[in-house]
Amino acid sequence: ILFGGKVMLEGNLLREYYPWKGEVSSTLSKPHNMLCSDGVFYFYPFYQYAVESAKKGVLPLWDIYVGGGTNFLGNVTFPFFYPGTFLFYLLRFQDAWDWTFFLHFFLAGLGMFAFLRTLNLSRYSSLIGSIVYNFGGFAFTFVWLNEHIYPFPWTPWVFFCWERYRQKRLKIYYLLTALLFAIQFSIGQHIFSYYLCLIFSLYFIYFHFPVIFNKDLHRNFLKGILEF
Repeated sequence: ILFGGKVMLEGNLLREYYPWKGEVSSTLSKPHNMLCSDGVFYFYPFYQYAVESAKKGVLPLWDIYVGGGTNFLGNVTFPFFYPGTFLFYLLRFQDAWDWTFFLHFFLAGLGMFAFLRTLNLSRYSSLIGSIVYNFGGFAFTFVWLNEHIYPFPWTPWVFFCWERYRQKRLKIYYLLTALLFAIQFSIGQHIFSYYLCLIFSLYFIYFHFPVIFNKDLHRNFLKGILEF
């Protein structure tokens, strides 16, 4: 895909929908999953419209191609200001689509490996953890949706930077953690930002308020209740 001139999309879905039905080459295979249509009918056209507008020096505030027109820049599902889409302004659009996927998967694997190493896991264990994270169920379920893959690599890097700050108390890692949160929010998929904040909060509480997770304290507390 990266060097073959193809795009990682379910393009064969077009043969099942009007106005393309009957116009698309009959050599296309039948779609395996009719639910994988968002990339073809929603995200791909949105990205193309945004990139073409930006290259013309126009800020795409309004999309004239949807219904009678609709808000485009204010659409929270589209990451117009997300820095991870910079490849779209450097490469051919079709190439940038595929390389953006590859880059995010690479960053995700590298980030998880780096984070696990900060926890003093061996290189072998960190590599296994990185592979499991990079090729797990979530990644392969949403591999056809770039909007869901974009938040994927930043989670391990957030924890890596915070763990580094916790261990070394260097302000640069504190600032990097804040920057990575900002990048995460710029993607626009707020549900993933919510998950990251939730997991990070639990991680923070676990290491900075260990008394909450003290088993002896819990045992004595329960014992006191039962005696009462």
